[in-house]
Amino acid sequence: MRHDATVTRPATAPPTWQQCRVAAESLRATEYGRTAVDTARGRAPFGFHRGRSPLTMMLYAAGLNGRLVWHSPHCFAVLDPPADERTFVSGGPRAQRMTRMDAWWDRAVHYGPVVLIFFVLAPVVGIAVPRQYHPVAVGVLAILVTVYLGAGVIPLLARYLRAFFRSFEGRTTVQEEFTSNLLGRHWSVLLCHVRDPRYAEPLLAETLGRVAVLDTRLPRAEDDDSLLLCREAAITSAAGRHGVAAADNTTRLPGRRDGMFVVHEPGRYRTPDPVVAKPPAGSTLLLLATPLLPLLMAQPVAEAEAAACAETSCDGRPDSFREALWWLVGRALLFGDLGDTAPVTTTANFFGFLGTLVGVAWIALVVSASVRYTRYRRQAIAAGLETYEATMTEAARAAFGGVFVNYRRGSHNVAVASIRRELGARFGVDKVFFDIASMLAGTRYPDELRSGLRDARVLVAVIHATWEADLRPNTPNLDWVQYEIEVALSTGKVVIPVLLDGAELPRWEDLPAPIRDLVRRQARRLRWDSFDDDLHALVVEVERAAKRSG
Repeated sequence: MRHDATVTRPATAPPTWQQCRVAAESLRATEYGRTAVDTARGRAPFGFHRGRSPLTMMLYAAGLNGRLVWHSPHCFAVLDPPADERTFVSGGPRAQRMTRMDAWWDRAVHYGPVVLIFFVLAPVVGIAVPRQYHPVAVGVLAILVTVYLGAGVIPLLARYLRAFFRSFEGRTTVQEEFTSNLLGRHWSVLLCHVRDPRYAEPLLAETLGRVAVLDTRLPRAEDDDSLLLCREAAITSAAGRHGVAAADNTTRLPGRRDGMFVVHEPGRYRTPDPVVAKPPAGSTLLLLATPLLPLLMAQPVAEAEAAACAETSCDGRPDSFREALWWLVGRALLFGDLGDTAPVTTTANFFGFLGTLVGVAWIALVVSASVRYTRYRRQAIAAGLETYEATMTEAARAAFGGVFVNYRRGSHNVAVASIRRELGARFGVDKVFFDIASMLAGTRYPDELRSGLRDARVLVAVIHATWEADLRPNTPNLDWVQYEIEVALSTGKVVIPVLLDGAELPRWEDLPAPIRDLVRRQARRLRWDSFDDDLHALVVEVERAAKRSG
């Protein structure tokens, strides 16, 4: 794949609409482009449409607002502010209009047809339709509006029910909740479009610098430090995902399976603290206060009915406080009159209508409070899990003897770096021997290599497609790749062959005698189309092997 040489050159001005259109087409053409767009735009709370504006408009608005880090149509990143600052604006009047249009897109799309019916279609119908058919026309328009709004409420109720029932599920649900909580508090990369892994690190470095500038314009407390997060789902290409994973300025959150990276300056990683939202006290108060409203309305109803029937019989009418209260409760819960009780005064009927509205509001509050308490419970569990995982990770690092990464440099360096970073995130960088990262300048590398081999319990032998052909058993210079495997096998260490995509274990007779036992060791494969899952399985296998060898 060829790339423009100017792809790493930051732009000095926001891109034009046409450039954003080209960028949108380039993004959709990548392997995970449509998945990234679906994640970025999401579904609106009401209706079946997207919650954010179309991709071209989103890129254009982000460029005007300073949230677009632009190198070229094939290399850019879109920033998303914390949830409470989604209407954040940094720019002139045009930037303000575009930002508000992006933030309010779901409401505009949902309520736009209703406004069109009332203010455009209704007057046209009133002029074009004969007067005697006006009631029918109004009824048809009312049915259209009701059906449209009702269709929008159905997915909202479905999401509420799904969130309620999923609260009883296990670990996956609480990790998703914790992820949502983190993205709501910190800056995040909404889209990261990079088609060459070499450009991932400089793009993220500039993105981090942009956040440092934009974050100063947000109304934050002095001790509220913001991080920059990047979900793997926001990265549009497989090459870009591997580039982000291998970059020195990103760290995958340990113990997580949802692909969450923290973008930081090299060597300055800070784990985000678990944050739990405050319990929804407002909904609780409203939920408790709503049933008290019939108590306030019962006395006016009783007085109105008693005054109306002062000279006639009051049978079947709520003329006392107890009967009025009972009647209002029936209107609130059953949306109808209880028994034969039926008021006749306008005042009583008005309060009865309010009682029906109180019932509807109370049911809505019950659903809302249930969902919000469920959400709070899930966040609390998620925060506890994160704290527990951090503790267990530190314990695992302390008990872990070490792992030695054996490899030969070549075009597969990105995959090797990903292995090293994933092992380091799990067990600690000091527990993973990786030659160029573990040896200080000026040290004798033969001594350092032998020391690393002596301290390690597990050796991970990375085997690429031409690994066998690259061996040098008959040359006067020592082949360190072969030597490291030979020492590990002869000293009884656990040796795990890792086959990169397209590589196979050599045959017994084709290997030098000292390392022929390598082919008898159970290998693990890292495939390009399932690299992250295979890499996670490898880390688990290394940990198990280290425990067995200890």
